[in-house]
Amino acid sequence: MAAGPLTWPQIEAFFRLMRIRADEWELRALELLDNAWLESLAEERAGQK
Repeated sequence: MAAGPLTWPQIEAFFRLMRIRADEWELRALELLDNAWLESLAEERAGQK
């Protein structure tokens, strides 16, 4: 099973279940962190080949 980006429905469900009202900057930060993690994972996999 490959890692994929977080989806907006997943993020929304998490915040709803945790009863957290996220600010726009928090959602943007999550998006940036997720993108950075996926890039790092791709680079790591490319180095293993």
